[in-house]
Amino acid sequence: ILKAEAVIEGEMKSFDRWLDGLEVLPTITSLRGAAQQLVERALADNSSKWEGMTESDRERLEQMAQTLVNRLLHEPTTRLRQAADEGTGHVYAEAVRELFGLDVVPEDEVEEPSQSEDPKPAKATENRNRL
Repeated sequence: ILKAEAVIEGEMKSFDRWLDGLEVLPTITSLRGAAQQLVERALADNSSKWEGMTESDRERLEQMAQTLVNRLLHEPTTRLRQAADEGTGHVYAEAVRELFGLDVVPEDEVEEPSQSEDPKPAKATENRNRL
Protein backbone atom coordinates (compact mmCIF):
# COMPACT_ATOMS: atom_id res chain seq x y z
CA ILE A 1 0.00 0.00 0.00
CA LEU A 2 2.84 2.42 0.77
CA LYS A 3 4.32 1.79 -2.66
CA ALA A 4 0.97 2.47 -4.33
CA GLU A 5 0.55 5.68 -2.33
CA ALA A 6 4.03 6.82 -3.40
CA VAL A 7 3.18 6.14 -7.05
CA ILE A 8 -0.12 8.01 -6.74
CA GLU A 9 1.62 10.92 -4.99
CA GLY A 10 4.21 11.12 -7.77
CA GLU A 11 1.56 11.04 -10.46
CA MET A 12 -0.45 13.73 -8.70
CA LYS A 13 2.62 15.98 -8.61
CA SER A 14 3.23 15.33 -12.32
CA PHE A 15 -0.39 16.16 -13.08
CA ASP A 16 -0.17 19.40 -11.08
CA ARG A 17 2.95 20.43 -13.03
CA TRP A 18 1.15 19.61 -16.29
CA LEU A 19 -1.81 21.79 -15.23
CA ASP A 20 0.54 24.63 -14.35
CA GLY A 21 2.06 24.28 -17.81
CA LEU A 22 -1.35 24.66 -19.38
CA GLU A 23 -1.91 27.86 -17.46
CA VAL A 24 1.15 29.59 -18.95
CA LEU A 25 0.41 28.70 -22.58
CA PRO A 26 -2.40 31.27 -23.02
CA THR A 27 -0.13 33.92 -21.50
CA ILE A 28 2.73 33.01 -23.84
CA THR A 29 0.35 33.05 -26.80
CA SER A 30 -1.00 36.47 -25.81
CA LEU A 31 2.47 37.91 -25.23
CA ARG A 32 3.72 36.73 -28.62
CA GLY A 33 0.51 37.88 -30.29
CA ALA A 34 0.83 41.36 -28.77
CA ALA A 35 4.45 41.59 -29.91
CA GLN A 36 3.49 40.47 -33.42
CA GLN A 37 0.79 43.15 -33.56
CA LEU A 38 3.34 45.78 -32.56
CA VAL A 39 5.67 44.68 -35.36
CA GLU A 40 2.86 44.77 -37.91
CA ARG A 41 1.65 48.17 -36.69
CA ALA A 42 5.18 49.67 -36.74
CA LEU A 43 5.82 48.37 -40.25
CA ALA A 44 2.46 49.66 -41.49
CA ASP A 45 2.88 53.05 -39.81
CA ASN A 46 6.27 53.56 -41.47
CA SER A 47 5.74 51.94 -44.86
CA SER A 48 5.10 55.25 -46.64
CA LYS A 49 8.37 56.66 -45.28
CA TRP A 50 10.61 54.11 -46.98
CA GLU A 51 11.07 55.60 -50.40
CA GLY A 52 13.03 53.49 -52.81
CA MET A 53 12.73 50.34 -50.72
CA THR A 54 12.38 47.24 -52.86
CA GLU A 55 10.03 44.39 -52.05
CA SER A 56 13.07 42.30 -51.16
CA ASP A 57 14.25 45.02 -48.73
CA ARG A 58 10.79 45.17 -47.17
CA GLU A 59 10.71 41.39 -46.71
CA ARG A 60 14.16 41.48 -45.08
CA LEU A 61 13.02 44.24 -42.73
CA GLU A 62 9.92 42.28 -41.76
CA GLN A 63 12.02 39.16 -41.14
CA MET A 64 14.51 41.13 -39.05
CA ALA A 65 11.70 42.61 -36.94
CA GLN A 66 10.23 39.16 -36.38
CA THR A 67 13.64 37.77 -35.45
CA LEU A 68 14.10 40.55 -32.89
CA VAL A 69 10.71 39.78 -31.34
CA ASN A 70 11.52 36.06 -31.18
CA ARG A 71 14.90 36.70 -29.57
CA LEU A 72 13.48 39.19 -27.10
CA LEU A 73 10.67 36.86 -26.00
CA HIS A 74 12.68 33.63 -25.97
CA GLU A 75 14.06 33.99 -22.44
CA PRO A 76 10.78 35.10 -20.77
CA THR A 77 8.93 32.31 -22.56
CA THR A 78 11.49 29.74 -21.43
CA ARG A 79 11.36 31.01 -17.86
CA LEU A 80 7.56 30.90 -17.82
CA ARG A 81 7.67 27.26 -18.89
CA GLN A 82 10.34 26.47 -16.28
CA ALA A 83 8.25 28.15 -13.59
CA ALA A 84 5.28 26.03 -14.67
CA ASP A 85 7.43 22.91 -14.33
CA GLU A 86 8.36 24.03 -10.81
CA GLY A 87 4.73 24.69 -9.85
CA THR A 88 4.96 28.50 -9.82
CA GLY A 89 3.87 29.19 -13.39
CA HIS A 90 0.60 30.79 -12.33
CA VAL A 91 2.49 33.46 -10.35
CA TYR A 92 4.73 34.39 -13.27
CA ALA A 93 1.91 34.18 -15.81
CA GLU A 94 -0.18 36.61 -13.76
CA ALA A 95 2.79 38.99 -13.47
CA VAL A 96 3.37 38.92 -17.24
CA ARG A 97 -0.32 39.51 -17.95
CA GLU A 98 -0.36 42.45 -15.53
CA LEU A 99 2.91 43.99 -16.72
CA PHE A 100 2.01 43.81 -20.41
CA GLY A 101 -1.75 44.39 -20.06
CA LEU A 102 -2.58 41.11 -21.79
CA ASP A 103 -5.92 39.51 -22.42
CA VAL A 104 -5.53 35.77 -22.40
CA VAL A 105 -7.01 33.77 -25.25
CA PRO A 106 -9.37 30.95 -24.20
CA GLU A 107 -7.65 27.61 -23.63
CA ASP A 108 -9.46 25.95 -26.53
CA GLU A 109 -7.89 28.49 -28.92
CA VAL A 110 -4.34 28.11 -27.62
CA GLU A 111 -1.73 26.67 -29.92
CA GLU A 112 1.73 26.25 -28.47
CA PRO A 113 3.95 28.72 -30.35
CA SER A 114 7.12 27.48 -31.90
CA GLN A 115 10.06 29.65 -32.77
CA SER A 116 9.65 28.98 -36.46
CA GLU A 117 5.96 29.77 -36.86
CA ASP A 118 3.92 32.86 -36.14
CA PRO A 119 1.85 32.71 -32.96
CA LYS A 120 -1.89 33.13 -33.05
CA PRO A 121 -2.73 36.81 -32.50
CA ALA A 122 -4.30 37.72 -29.16
CA LYS A 123 -7.16 40.11 -28.46
CA ALA A 124 -6.18 43.77 -28.62
CA THR A 125 -6.20 45.94 -25.53
CA GLU A 126 -5.47 49.58 -24.98
CA ASN A 127 -2.47 48.67 -22.83
CA ARG A 128 -0.73 46.86 -25.68
CA ASN A 129 0.44 50.16 -27.05
CA ARG A 130 2.82 50.28 -24.10
CA LEU A 131 4.69 47.08 -25.05
